[in-house]
Amino acid sequence: MRILVSMLAFGLLVVATAEAHVTVSPRESTLGSNQVYTVLVPAEGGAATSQTVLEIPDGVVVSRVKAGGGFKFDVKREDDRIVQITWTMDVHPGSYAEFQFIARNPEEGTELTWKAQALHPDGTSTDWVNPRGEPRPASVTSLVAAAQ
Repeated sequence: MRILVSMLAFGLLVVATAEAHVTVSPRESTLGSNQVYTVLVPAEGGAATSQTVLEIPDGVVVSRVKAGGGFKFDVKREDDRIVQITWTMDVHPGSYAEFQFIARNPEEGTELTWKAQALHPDGTSTDWVNPRGEPRPASVTSLVAAAQ
């Protein structure tokens, strides 16, 4: 019985580790509102992460990016709108980092798809850009109407 329980616990740990990826929270936000978004970046498996690149979905207007915490960040702009944020910080295996920014949600739509890329010191990357249900899915925030 102990062996079965140990095997089950190990299996759950392997699944959790395999699915660890760059996520953006909250999972639900309000249309047209200002929101503090948190980007969670775990080190993937046995590889460290040195940079995290987040694409800002159309209609989202980033107003501030939180500084400090031992990391640097750069933004890419198109027509005065921030379209990408790159955080640079060594995230070692077994640890994670959190980054935050404030943004205004679009007035219309049903969800925001946050495409992200984790860059590793060896020059490889792990891209979290696919639709739900596929390998390496992008993080998604559902948008709901404001309560009236």
